[in-house]
Amino acid sequence: MKFLLSILFTLIISFSGKSQSATENNFLFTEALKQLKLKEKDVRTELYTEKVLPHSKSHSVLVIPKIISSDGDADNNYSFDFDAYIVIVDNKSGKIINKYFEPEAWISDAVMLSSIEIDTAPYLLQPNNRAFGIIVNYNGSSRPNPYGRSDLSLFVINGTALKPILKNYVLAESTGEWDTNCSGEFEDMHSVFLIDKQQSNNWSNIIVKQTITSTKNFVINDNCESKEIVKHKKLVLKFDKRVYK
Repeated sequence: MKFLLSILFTLIISFSGKSQSATENNFLFTEALKQLKLKEKDVRTELYTEKVLPHSKSHSVLVIPKIISSDGDADNNYSFDFDAYIVIVDNKSGKIINKYFEPEAWISDAVMLSSIEIDTAPYLLQPNNRAFGIIVNYNGSSRPNPYGRSDLSLFVINGTALKPILKNYVLAESTGEWDTNCSGEFEDMHSVFLIDKQQSNNWSNIIVKQTITSTKNFVINDNCESKEIVKHKKLVLKFDKRVYK
């Protein structure tokens, strides 16, 4: 039987959704920075996130977005490039057990990186080899052309490293073009992941079920009316000895 892993992912997540004090007096965050030789001023702390692993509660996943460049002034720092540090730490000592680093992993500009989530759904893709996910959410800044997207990456432990086995898969996306009053067209796509019995190179296939909703708004007799069409699509991701494709 296929195992349901994920349900709908909401796209519109405000940049201020995470508390500014997420790193204040945070032992794990402080210890991780020491070991990575980073300073707090180097990190976009609003985007920092951590989560205890449900299958290994003595360990936590930390996602640390290190700023490598920015445009804007002190009151309007909206454009950033980030290095990605993703680590698993021991909850008692703060010691880094596993680490992944990717330079220039994320860009936040007109399409703003609004939040980062850690997905601990049971991605059991091999016996005794459970993956976890990192979801990066983006929002566009245009009102006439609204846009949102959620990208999913999956990681497994590989010695002292973390190995990415799925990179920046578009899990959900919302687009539109309208007159900001009524008339316009919109499309929303969201995905559900299922683990299949079938395997490729000894890794379970991932079945992706997409729901695509197209909406058209129009004015009739001074009223804003809409018509909606829903389509369903099924995809299969297979492991090619390196990553899922």
